[in-house]
Amino acid sequence: MIKSYGDKKTEKIRNGEKVKDISVDIQMKTKRALKIINNIASINDFRNFRGFNIEKLKPTEFWSIRINRQYRIVFKHKKGDYHEVQLSKHYE
Repeated sequence: MIKSYGDKKTEKIRNGEKVKDISVDIQMKTKRALKIINNIASINDFRNFRGFNIEKLKPTEFWSIRINRQYRIVFKHKKGDYHEVQLSKHYE
């Protein structure tokens, strides 16, 4: 379950609010991914969703899933919960 967001934009997308500087397509894909994240307890369960390409961001505590070539959702996973969930441009 998502316990916290890393920024207001990601939280707005999750709540169905439009974010001006992110395309509608990316917002829809992000909202779908956030719903999935909210229902997955184990990092290993992401392997059932091939398009997400989950990866550990070393040397940090963060994990990443792919939205498209440019955008990722990054988060920390602790005891089945997700913290600091944030939509991010890749390599930012």
